[in-house]
Amino acid sequence: MQTFAPGRDIPITFQVRTVAPLPDNAILRWRALDELDQVVVSWTPVQPQADTDRMAVRIILAAENAALVPPATRALRQIELEITADDGEQSQFGEMIAIQGSTALLVGVNSVQTYGQAVLLLGDFFGDAVEGFEQVEDRGHRESAMIEAWGRICRLPFVIEFAYDDQTRVRSIDNVPPRLRDLSAQQIAQLETRMLKALRTAQVLEASEILRDDPLRKARAAGLVSQTTGESSQFFGSSKALDLGICPAAAKVLARWLRYQPRIGRA
Repeated sequence: MQTFAPGRDIPITFQVRTVAPLPDNAILRWRALDELDQVVVSWTPVQPQADTDRMAVRIILAAENAALVPPATRALRQIELEITADDGEQSQFGEMIAIQGSTALLVGVNSVQTYGQAVLLLGDFFGDAVEGFEQVEDRGHRESAMIEAWGRICRLPFVIEFAYDDQTRVRSIDNVPPRLRDLSAQQIAQLETRMLKALRTAQVLEASEILRDDPLRKARAAGLVSQTTGESSQFFGSSKALDLGICPAAAKVLARWLRYQPRIGRA
């Protein structure tokens, strides 16, 4: 699937494959839908290129129909082409394209920091702590991992600390806002300094863990007890590793603000 920048005309070419050339009286029309199957462009007539063998159909998705509506950072367009021959037989073709801004990260929506802040934070780590992040150079993959990492972190039970005039105000997980995902960009900026830095550090660590290709680590997390290759054997323990929802390194950084409380209820 091709990806395009928003707010620009997007050319789309269909290579129409038919047994015989299209008849002169064939009816061609196209429309565009979004990711929710809502109509963005209604059915619009189109003609094959005059200087071709009538097997190529060029469509232009106008810039206003390829815009992003805040706070969305991505969008999908489904382009449908319908060809009706003179005998009434119809052929349909489709193509999906992605529309994405310069960054997929949006503070207060799917991240606690910008991509630039995350890259700058890499200088605070030594050794292989962020090996997975450094091994993958593609920005899109990095941002996807950071979005997933923030989603995992937001599922954890936190006691949220805000800083006001050099004093700390504690919000219980039972008060508003109850979860990290409820915080706006402005509220994130008001977090207590140590907590904000810990959240940013944990997001990078968890993203690095997501990007790291370690089959053995994944098998161990799935419950692998031992592994034998030829005459070599490895024993990892008789019980499954504790799953905290995030990697141990990230959990250690966030330990001060995490509150795991068992609850007992009556059915």
